[in-house]
Amino acid sequence: MKISVLVKPRSQKSEVVSYEDNILKVRVAAIPHKQASNKELIKVLSKFFDVPKSRITIIGRKSKIKIVSLDADSEDIALGLKKLL
Repeated sequence: MKISVLVKPRSQKSEVVSYEDNILKVRVAAIPHKQASNKELIKVLSKFFDVPKSRITIIGRKSKIKIVSLDADSEDIALGLKKLL
């Protein structure tokens, strides 16, 4: 399943903030240098959706809005998103 993610680097802590207008908003503490914020994003999403990091792929790494591919059941992803509602 693919989801759009808006990433805000250099935050105080790494966390999933909200899901609005089909965009998942995530704060990461890492800086956007040498893929550090992308690695932190994968780590945060892995914990949030309870999916192994190896099953998460970022498509389009140069933008704040990223398309993330999660190789997981739609039910697991839906359960994760329901936490935000």
